[in-house]
Amino acid sequence: MWTVTARLFSEQLRLPIMQENGVLPSSQRAYEIASASRRELSRTVGVDRLAQYLAAEARSQESESVARPPVQELFRENESAITETLFRDEPILSSLRQTRHAPTLFVAPLRGDEQDLGFEFQLQSLPLEWRSAKGPSYYALDWRAYLGTGTAILDGRTRPIKVWPNWKRLRFRLQGLPHLPCLLVGYLLQFTGTNLDLRLRYDPTFPGRCARMEAEYSTLTQQFPDLRSTLPVSQPSAAVFVHGAHSHCLESLKDLAPFSHNVNALFRFEHDTFVSLAESGTELFDLIDQKIQTNFLTLIAHSRGGLVARFARQKLKLKGYTPRVRIITCGTPHRGTPLVNCLEGNASLVFRLGRLGFMGLPALSGLEYALSCLLNVQVVPAGIACMEDGSEALSTLNGLDDPAGIECWGAKFDPGRAEGGYGVFVNGVLEGTLSGIDNDLVVPTESARSFGTAQPALGCAHSGYFHQSAVRTNIQLACPGLLY
Repeated sequence: MWTVTARLFSEQLRLPIMQENGVLPSSQRAYEIASASRRELSRTVGVDRLAQYLAAEARSQESESVARPPVQELFRENESAITETLFRDEPILSSLRQTRHAPTLFVAPLRGDEQDLGFEFQLQSLPLEWRSAKGPSYYALDWRAYLGTGTAILDGRTRPIKVWPNWKRLRFRLQGLPHLPCLLVGYLLQFTGTNLDLRLRYDPTFPGRCARMEAEYSTLTQQFPDLRSTLPVSQPSAAVFVHGAHSHCLESLKDLAPFSHNVNALFRFEHDTFVSLAESGTELFDLIDQKIQTNFLTLIAHSRGGLVARFARQKLKLKGYTPRVRIITCGTPHRGTPLVNCLEGNASLVFRLGRLGFMGLPALSGLEYALSCLLNVQVVPAGIACMEDGSEALSTLNGLDDPAGIECWGAKFDPGRAEGGYGVFVNGVLEGTLSGIDNDLVVPTESARSFGTAQPALGCAHSGYFHQSAVRTNIQLACPGLLY
């Protein structure tokens, strides 16, 4: 075993670094480390609270969830799934083989008020094979904040650094840490490939996600057919649900239960959200034009889906589509979201943008996490980049579209509301990226309410709109028979 020489630096404090060889520590081991560090941290704030979190996690059934295997192991476990995706003939497969985690990690207790936090590694302490590359390598620092059961686990990654063989040290800055005492655990990620212009033109996890969701919610799958696979219909009124980034319609439709069995026609538009807004919107326009004959059409959209629905409606108008089209958007970044601005060079955040899992925070599957480790993915997919503040796609859409017939819902997340379901530390999770801006944890409140008729601001998180009675009532009025 070998040990990375690491040093934490901060403008406000210096904390001890404890190192472990091998895999990430279990909850019980994390608790032991935190307890052992209490003497050194006796003057810091909240150490007792941290110890309580870790002790609770160590006793819980989720104790194994803190472990995160290295990308080499994830790649081996998911290689068949990866090769069966659209990556079959892409250089991504070879790039994954050149991406690896170091087997040594650091553990550092934090008190929760660090303003300037970083780590420094001496490259001489790395194994020879890590330092023998002829050309430059790319390094990043993967980190995980342990907060215990009832709070959540927060993952992050620094921006990649290009390093040449003669470099002696690496310095990383950490951002997005929760503003609570936590145990910070991390290890190095290295990429030694030569393909530095690898682009995610499509979402490699989209087919698998559709298959999983439709198997899990088979009844809803039959009740609300995918617009791609349905036969043409003729109904007095019809509705289409459009999901958000890296998501699936059933993730939202399940929250609108109980459903009526007398729905006139409600369809799902399942689509790859990594492709451009124009491509998604054109596909929706074509499907509506070819398959739905109705007098009144409602497009119900979540997050990025609202932009897709607006684009499709524009094209319907240009073609002279006569039925009335109404749009209900929930958490749609009509004026963009700062969250997209921090995605450049960080593929893991691209995959996390629309995925809410464990304790309400993004949770990645093994395949998604393996793909997120591609350090050479420098360009945010077009379908995600369109939501950046001031993007050309947004400016064009907002300049040409008519806000009439659009009802837009936004939210200012209130951690005190029981329906949030996020645990006690959620205030600090996205602080920094959305600092000082009212938001639903993904989209600023006013951005979501800025195009069309603004509805009252809600108190939910980005994933909670369809639990809200006001939204459900609004949808019921727009689509009679959808809800009891």
